[in-house]
Amino acid sequence: MKESDSGRVIVVSSGSAGKDKAYWGGYMMSKAAVENIALTYSNENKINNIKSNVINPGPIRTSMRAKAAPGENPEDLPAPGDIAKLFVELAAPDCQRSGDVVSFYEWANLNN
Repeated sequence: MKESDSGRVIVVSSGSAGKDKAYWGGYMMSKAAVENIALTYSNENKINNIKSNVINPGPIRTSMRAKAAPGENPEDLPAPGDIAKLFVELAAPDCQRSGDVVSFYEWANLNN
Protein backbone atom coordinates (compact mmCIF):
# COMPACT_ATOMS: atom_id res chain seq x y z
CA MET A 1 0.00 0.00 0.00
CA LYS A 2 2.82 2.42 0.76
CA GLU A 3 4.10 2.00 -2.80
CA SER A 4 0.68 2.74 -4.26
CA ASP A 5 -0.24 6.21 -5.45
CA SER A 6 -3.60 5.85 -3.76
CA GLY A 7 -3.78 3.10 -1.16
CA ARG A 8 -7.23 2.84 0.36
CA VAL A 9 -8.64 0.96 3.35
CA ILE A 10 -12.41 0.80 3.75
CA VAL A 11 -13.81 -1.01 6.77
CA VAL A 12 -17.48 -1.88 7.19
CA SER A 13 -18.80 -1.23 10.67
CA SER A 14 -22.23 -0.97 12.22
CA GLY A 15 -24.28 1.42 14.27
CA SER A 16 -24.00 -1.17 17.02
CA ALA A 17 -20.30 -0.41 17.59
CA GLY A 18 -19.91 0.86 21.13
CA LYS A 19 -23.48 -0.03 22.14
CA ASP A 20 -24.58 -2.45 24.87
CA LYS A 21 -27.40 -4.55 23.41
CA ALA A 22 -27.95 -7.84 25.21
CA TYR A 23 -26.68 -10.94 23.36
CA TRP A 24 -24.88 -8.88 20.73
CA GLY A 25 -21.65 -8.36 22.70
CA GLY A 26 -19.29 -10.22 20.37
CA TYR A 27 -20.65 -8.53 17.26
CA MET A 28 -20.62 -5.06 18.80
CA MET A 29 -17.11 -5.46 20.20
CA SER A 30 -15.76 -6.68 16.86
CA LYS A 31 -17.30 -3.70 15.03
CA ALA A 32 -15.90 -1.25 17.60
CA ALA A 33 -12.50 -2.91 17.24
CA VAL A 34 -12.36 -2.70 13.44
CA GLU A 35 -13.47 0.94 13.58
CA ASN A 36 -10.68 1.71 16.02
CA ILE A 37 -8.10 -0.14 13.91
CA ALA A 38 -9.12 1.72 10.73
CA LEU A 39 -9.04 5.13 12.44
CA THR A 40 -5.69 4.39 14.09
CA TYR A 41 -4.32 3.23 10.73
CA SER A 42 -5.43 6.54 9.24
CA ASN A 43 -3.44 8.44 11.88
CA GLU A 44 -0.40 6.21 11.39
CA ASN A 45 -0.36 6.85 7.65
CA LYS A 46 -0.78 10.61 7.44
CA ILE A 47 2.68 10.86 5.84
CA ASN A 48 1.80 8.28 3.19
CA ASN A 49 -0.93 8.47 0.59
CA ILE A 50 -2.93 5.75 2.34
CA LYS A 51 -6.45 6.77 3.27
CA SER A 52 -8.45 4.71 5.76
CA ASN A 53 -12.17 5.17 6.40
CA VAL A 54 -15.08 3.33 7.94
CA ILE A 55 -18.54 2.90 6.43
CA ASN A 56 -21.53 2.45 8.70
CA PRO A 57 -24.10 1.11 6.23
CA GLY A 58 -27.06 1.22 8.62
CA PRO A 59 -29.94 -1.19 8.04
CA ILE A 60 -29.42 -2.83 4.64
CA ARG A 61 -31.47 -5.51 2.91
CA THR A 62 -29.34 -8.56 3.73
CA SER A 63 -30.04 -12.06 5.00
CA MET A 64 -28.34 -11.15 8.30
CA ARG A 65 -30.70 -8.18 8.72
CA ALA A 66 -33.71 -10.36 7.91
CA LYS A 67 -32.70 -12.76 10.71
CA ALA A 68 -32.05 -9.92 13.17
CA ALA A 69 -35.27 -8.03 12.36
CA PRO A 70 -37.75 -10.61 11.01
CA GLY A 71 -40.77 -8.29 11.28
CA GLU A 72 -39.23 -5.62 9.10
CA ASN A 73 -40.21 -5.24 5.45
CA PRO A 74 -36.91 -5.71 3.56
CA GLU A 75 -38.24 -3.69 0.63
CA ASP A 76 -38.16 -0.62 2.89
CA LEU A 77 -34.37 -0.93 3.17
CA PRO A 78 -31.63 -0.08 0.68
CA ALA A 79 -30.12 -3.02 -1.17
CA PRO A 80 -26.41 -3.79 -0.73
CA GLY A 81 -25.74 -2.45 -4.23
CA ASP A 82 -27.10 0.93 -3.18
CA ILE A 83 -24.05 1.60 -1.04
CA ALA A 84 -21.59 0.73 -3.82
CA LYS A 85 -21.26 4.40 -4.86
CA LEU A 86 -20.00 5.28 -1.39
CA PHE A 87 -17.34 2.57 -1.59
CA VAL A 88 -16.30 3.82 -5.03
CA GLU A 89 -16.08 7.42 -3.77
CA LEU A 90 -13.88 6.46 -0.81
CA ALA A 91 -11.69 4.22 -2.99
CA ALA A 92 -11.13 6.85 -5.69
CA PRO A 93 -7.53 8.00 -6.17
CA ASP A 94 -8.60 11.64 -5.75
CA CYS A 95 -10.42 11.02 -2.44
CA GLN A 96 -8.65 12.91 0.33
CA ARG A 97 -11.01 11.85 3.09
CA SER A 98 -9.33 9.81 5.79
CA GLY A 99 -10.05 8.91 9.38
CA ASP A 100 -13.81 9.22 9.05
CA VAL A 101 -16.74 7.02 10.02
CA VAL A 102 -19.16 7.64 7.16
CA SER A 103 -22.84 6.91 7.67
CA PHE A 104 -24.39 5.65 4.43
CA TYR A 105 -27.73 7.23 5.33
CA GLU A 106 -26.19 10.67 5.96
CA TRP A 107 -24.08 10.39 2.80
CA ALA A 108 -27.10 9.31 0.74
CA ASN A 109 -29.12 12.27 2.02
CA LEU A 110 -26.34 14.67 1.00
CA ASN A 111 -25.89 13.06 -2.41
CA ASN A 112 -29.53 12.79 -3.54
